[in-house]
Amino acid sequence: EMDKNLPISITHLPEPALLILLSYLSPKEAQKISQTCGLFYIFCNNEALWQQYFLTEFANQSFTYKTNWKTTYITHSHKTAFIPTTTIQKQINSEYLLRMYQRQHFNLSNFTYMTHPLRKTH
Repeated sequence: EMDKNLPISITHLPEPALLILLSYLSPKEAQKISQTCGLFYIFCNNEALWQQYFLTEFANQSFTYKTNWKTTYITHSHKTAFIPTTTIQKQINSEYLLRMYQRQHFNLSNFTYMTHPLRKTH
């Protein structure tokens, strides 16, 4: 049971519910709210959210995927946007949020495929 004297905040909602609510924001609104706190930074930079933005606006157009869906959206729409370059300074206390943050900042630029079959060594 919740204490009626405590203030209620949108950040008290379950994490999946927050992502659903944030999906109703425009890309510009998502960029603005992402600057308010660490929680919203993570949610508003979610790959699925930016993929939804991109596919909603540019579904029938050809495009080149850039590093992530947010960058792809911004590059394709030729809009200037704020893309944070620093990491979150606050400690992330949720494993769910930590995994989301790590997925958003995972880079495959140095990944290479094996070009030869594995060989047994004796």
